[in-house]
Amino acid sequence: MNSAVTEESGDNPQPAQPEVTLPAQSWVRSLIADVFRVTGSTFLGQAVGFVAFLVMARQLGPAVYGEWQTLQILVPYLGFVAIGSIQGLHRELPILRGRGDTEQAEHVIQATFSFAGLTSLIASLLLCLAAASGKMRQPLPFGLVGLALFCVFDMLAGVYGHIFRGENRYDLLGRANIVSGLSNLFYPALAAFWMFRGAVAAQVLGAAAVLIYSAAIYPVRFRFTLPWPLIRKQIAIGFPIMLLTAIALVGRTVDRYLILGFLTPAHLGYYMAASMFFAPLNLIFNGLNAVLYTRQGLSYGKDASDPMVRQLVVRPLEAMAGIVFPAAAALAVGLPEVVGFILPKYLPGVVSAQIILLGLSFYLTLSTGASVLFVLGRSYSIYISYAVMILLNGSIGYFFLRNGWGLAGAAIGASSGYIGSGLVTVGLSLTALGLTRDEIRATAGKLLGPFFWCVGIAAALLFAFRHTPASPLSFCLKMGLCLLGTAWVVRPALSGIMRRR
Repeated sequence: MNSAVTEESGDNPQPAQPEVTLPAQSWVRSLIADVFRVTGSTFLGQAVGFVAFLVMARQLGPAVYGEWQTLQILVPYLGFVAIGSIQGLHRELPILRGRGDTEQAEHVIQATFSFAGLTSLIASLLLCLAAASGKMRQPLPFGLVGLALFCVFDMLAGVYGHIFRGENRYDLLGRANIVSGLSNLFYPALAAFWMFRGAVAAQVLGAAAVLIYSAAIYPVRFRFTLPWPLIRKQIAIGFPIMLLTAIALVGRTVDRYLILGFLTPAHLGYYMAASMFFAPLNLIFNGLNAVLYTRQGLSYGKDASDPMVRQLVVRPLEAMAGIVFPAAAALAVGLPEVVGFILPKYLPGVVSAQIILLGLSFYLTLSTGASVLFVLGRSYSIYISYAVMILLNGSIGYFFLRNGWGLAGAAIGASSGYIGSGLVTVGLSLTALGLTRDEIRATAGKLLGPFFWCVGIAAALLFAFRHTPASPLSFCLKMGLCLLGTAWVVRPALSGIMRRR
């Protein structure tokens, strides 16, 4: 390990975990098993949500669905009103439980519930005042009132989620995730009768259902308390993590703001609906990173010079290249038929979705190395990566939109931001691990080679079939040729990892 590597526990956004010693020859198999274990309930919930949102998109149509997506831009920011106290709970709770200090752990839980509830009520009041101002077009005022209720329910349900993680109760978290996924069935049911208003009502009911279920499976004897020294400590721990999340969110949504500035909500509907099919790629990435972070932390905590820390970065990067790039190529090739069959009204968003997929697959693969930067106490490096994403997404997207490129211009900006951020992230992570230039070049070859090959295969097939009418036969033919063309990428990547075990 490079001597320049230092640990700063305050930058660590995850709770301490019990030490687990794994036989060196079985760590890959164990890693894969844990990824499936972590992502199982999430996948089930997201599968239900995916189908529900497809049905709702068909019911609402591009214009109304675009209005809905305009409202959803605000949703991720609602969690920031607790200014990091919930993230602080996530880190502090397992430490206190590990020390056996159950009394202080309960104080932390009570304080977090109280502070999160108070700040969510303040945010809800501001949303209601904005809705009553009369300065917004219909139906957004109704949507803001719905978000005001959603904010309170979702914030408190989020506290429960972090308690489940902090206390290593992934069984409870999995059950809550399933309920969250099933609650998405409210969307098509209510949107069928009340359109936009029904979708807003479904969002509120879904958050309430998750909160009620979480409270039922993990009862908390609540009492309102605001011990400022304790809350200030949690904020000091959690605010940097929250800030990174906010910057990442801005970087990944700049293109949506630009679309609303240059185009219409209907265009945003086209843009977002076609991108819904990327959910499986995001799920693979999130599940792998959740497990990698714990394993990297355990290895680094046990022995900072342990070569296993490197293996837990380099090998997953190579494996992701062999899985995500071929999957993204197949998705890009088949997207016109899939969207045309399921969401025919949203076909204008297909080209932009294919462009975004190019950069997103690159970003998801290369940013797998980001978790080790937190483990090594170098979270400041992530700010550089996200700044690159914002700069490229905003400037390139603005240039192309301003020059009449439409949705494709916004997608080019977003894809450029993803690619730039991925390159910076993997470069910083490999450097932080102390890899030599030759080792970095070798790793880069194993990442960039599969990427460009899969992009070339997808582009060639799309060009060759550009005049072929969409049909089940052409779809099967394209997908078969794509799988044959990229299969050599998957097998060597996986077999190489297994040989090195």
